[in-house]
Amino acid sequence: MINSLSPFSFPLSEAAHIAATARSQAYPPDSDKAESVYLSTLAAHGSRYYLQLCSYAVEASAEQNLTADQQMSDEQTLDFIHLALSDGIAVEVEGYGSIGSVVVSSYSETVNIPFLLSHSPIGYLALSFDDALAEVSVLGFVAQTDQPSVPISEIQPLAEFSAYLSQMRPLTASVNRLSQWWNRSFHRGWTLISEMVSESEKSTGQIAFRSGTRASTDRLELSAGRSPDAPEPETPQDGIISQKRLTLTTTDEAGGMGEMSETFSLTLMIEKLARANAPIYIVARLSPDLGQPYLPEAVELIAADESSTVFSAIRSRGQSPFIDLRFSADPGDYFTLKVVLEGISIVESFVV
Repeated sequence: MINSLSPFSFPLSEAAHIAATARSQAYPPDSDKAESVYLSTLAAHGSRYYLQLCSYAVEASAEQNLTADQQMSDEQTLDFIHLALSDGIAVEVEGYGSIGSVVVSSYSETVNIPFLLSHSPIGYLALSFDDALAEVSVLGFVAQTDQPSVPISEIQPLAEFSAYLSQMRPLTASVNRLSQWWNRSFHRGWTLISEMVSESEKSTGQIAFRSGTRASTDRLELSAGRSPDAPEPETPQDGIISQKRLTLTTTDEAGGMGEMSETFSLTLMIEKLARANAPIYIVARLSPDLGQPYLPEAVELIAADESSTVFSAIRSRGQSPFIDLRFSADPGDYFTLKVVLEGISIVESFVV
């Protein structure tokens, strides 16, 4: 079955082997895990090189240009811990999303789909190596799947890969991929506010999600999700904070003032370091634009999942300086945040 595909082969660089050695050193030598990590890192380098040859814009990875004996910075260490919790490395393709890599063995009739902690790939390139690990061949691709493995017969030809990405692009172009925030990659109006919540920030209330009062808000009755009486997820202690300005235009028919615009700041805080088999804590806060002390009355902030089922929501009332939602999500989860005022809404979509 593998022979029916038309592979694209090229030699592996020394940098690919150096990065693979550095990442596999986190595991016992000669162990199955160390070998798996070594091969998955080589596969990611092969996928990145192939995508670049195809003129796709790819982002730099955490392990790129790292020597086996180089002292890592704190930021690189966090990135490497994040990578170590995953079974593979995804390649971020600008405007499309994450592309994973799968290693094809001639001794197996199935292909294992790697667990990627911070990504939800839109597809996987399928690669194989020669016995000396000197050359890699890109055999084809596997479509997006949530299965742990797929038959080799499901590998599709490379000739159809470009069309597949174009087909998937409308589904991913408008989604904020939170996994890219670790690399300071923000788009569509989002601005980095802070990478870490320092002790001084927590004590003074600067960008402090624990500050303020929530007395002047209404919890909306949820159609699904956490019970209103259940404890809320904890606020992330160390995280990335990003902000975006949102403008809603409403019509003031009663006051005869025609169209009126309200501008808000939507701030999102996500946990800095995800842990294996553990949720990522998220805080979403809606506050008035600069110069305005309070939100308009009855503005709503609503969180929903991929099926548009609301799992958390809140409404301002009286003098609300802000409203916020606190929830947890697993890597790969999709959710939306909707701001609603007088029947007019604006939505932001996210993938963890």
